[in-house]
Amino acid sequence: MGSRKSFGMMIMALGLAGGLVAALGLLGADLSPDATWLRELSAQAWFKPLMIALLGAAALSLVVTVWQMIAARLERPAPATSYVRKSDLKVRPNEPISRLPAYRDVLRELCLQKSLSAIDLVNHLLSAGLSLGASDIHLSPGANGTRTNLRIHGLLYDMGTLPEEIHPFVVSRIKVVSDLAIFKKNTPQDGRIRLEDERYTARVSVLPTNHGEKVVMRLASQHGGLYDIEHLGMSAEVLDLLKALLNRNQGVIILTGPTGSGKTTTMYACLQHINATRGKSVNIVTLEDPIEFDFPSFSQTQVEVAQGLSFAVGLRSILRQDPDVIMVGEIRDEETASNAMRAAMTGHLIFTTVHADSAAGVFNRIVQIGIEPVHLASAVCAVISQRLSQRLCSHCRHEAPITPTQRRQLELLNLPSLPEGPFFASSGCDECLGMGFTGLTSLYEMLVVTNPIRDLITQGIPAHKLHHAAAALGMTTLLDDGLAKARLGEVSLDEVLRVVTI
Repeated sequence: MGSRKSFGMMIMALGLAGGLVAALGLLGADLSPDATWLRELSAQAWFKPLMIALLGAAALSLVVTVWQMIAARLERPAPATSYVRKSDLKVRPNEPISRLPAYRDVLRELCLQKSLSAIDLVNHLLSAGLSLGASDIHLSPGANGTRTNLRIHGLLYDMGTLPEEIHPFVVSRIKVVSDLAIFKKNTPQDGRIRLEDERYTARVSVLPTNHGEKVVMRLASQHGGLYDIEHLGMSAEVLDLLKALLNRNQGVIILTGPTGSGKTTTMYACLQHINATRGKSVNIVTLEDPIEFDFPSFSQTQVEVAQGLSFAVGLRSILRQDPDVIMVGEIRDEETASNAMRAAMTGHLIFTTVHADSAAGVFNRIVQIGIEPVHLASAVCAVISQRLSQRLCSHCRHEAPITPTQRRQLELLNLPSLPEGPFFASSGCDECLGMGFTGLTSLYEMLVVTNPIRDLITQGIPAHKLHHAAAALGMTTLLDDGLAKARLGEVSLDEVLRVVTI
């Protein structure tokens, strides 16, 4: 492209020079009658043909120059858009983890191209992450380049290293499509990539480090029934209880569990079920920090504390919007908790989360925030505690006896007797890239507030006593659910003992 432009400039310069000489030669004799030498020169037989040739060269140079401009415009790549178009992504939903090396090879080939494109790199990383079901894409700058990783089923997988010189351009591209400030390089920023395909969302977090800006993109998609309660991994008993609770018109359903355990996914699935079963007869409103996924059937509001929109303020405003079902991302303070309990007792169904180590522990946590136990017992209808667990690879799964270490861990749980197998483990294979796992499943514990439980909450008994009382009344505990799935070969016994609080 550069050589063509230089050639065109040379032709244009020569043509203009020739045209100028021709003009002076043809007009000079008429305009300068005293110039005897010019009249004599113009009287030569060859003079006029030469001047005409020079004028022709000037005209040709003009044509060539215009052609060069048109060709350059046609070959110029389309301007970088401020969003990611559908055509930019090559998503193949539900790709097995064994396909990851192929995506890694494509990324390596892109890095070897002479005209390395940050746009192509970002598009490929998004396509790979969405195809493989990754929850996060990590771009971590270092002294020898930028490490790229995909978090799939809770584990980080290496995607290769980007050249050090391309990192600023990749970060700038991500900032452009996320509407973040490109010039701010020493300040953390959060945003959301604008994707034309509404089936996908990608939240962005940018953090300054000693080697440049580290970027993490949190992905979500609607493929695979992610927000369907039938696909959450609940046992039939727990699922039936949940469906019965979702038919209620009022009360608080609280979810608890560690960060990243799938609480928001469960709440979205519950709201989707209500919307599917009740249709347009309910007004569903959410208050989130941040909005994880955009649902056309909900009214969703983003918490903006800097703008004065907190959970407490937002919930007060929502209650003036004639809602039927409200999702509050998290209860963090007394005002939010008080408003949620009051709303639940005045005809609203509330979904929210509270950080606690067990379903029974939620009640003590809310009492510590400042809510009276009697109000808590009246408003809350159920608490769901959940954990994410890695699913065993079905290709290399095999039966495994209980090890001495596992036996000791089980004895510490004070169970009436050691659980009976069979239990399973995995050795790793090509299908799971040697990891032994090919997905995630959830373990659930649902504490339904019945009259006996309500009396115990009002009395303010400790969480461990409330837990034992609920288990005695028939509650399926996290350990029960985990052991049942371990016997089916869905998870390993080690995984159950890891995620269940002892």
